[in-house]
Amino acid sequence: APPGLATLDLLLSAPRAVGSAQVVTRHPHPAEVSLSLDDGTGLTTQGSLTPHEGPGRDEVTWRWRTDAGVVPVRARFTLRRGDGSIDVVAARLRER
Repeated sequence: APPGLATLDLLLSAPRAVGSAQVVTRHPHPAEVSLSLDDGTGLTTQGSLTPHEGPGRDEVTWRWRTDAGVVPVRARFTLRRGDGSIDVVAARLRER
């Protein structure tokens, strides 16, 4: 696997149930964005985010949605190298 180009760590002050997550990037885009969530025992990998058309020119929104369970909100997004550097526009977690 290519090396991680960047990691984004998010931590909220109070535990919440995570229902979805997203990262918006500008061109050049990462080859992959993965998400790890803390279930109280440490960060565990949940899977890759799926790319969708973004809100602006040259932007892509990477989305992930959980199927079940309550996860306290501590999250790490790992961006895998695509071409060159990556401009991250925004990252967010949403409650159920």
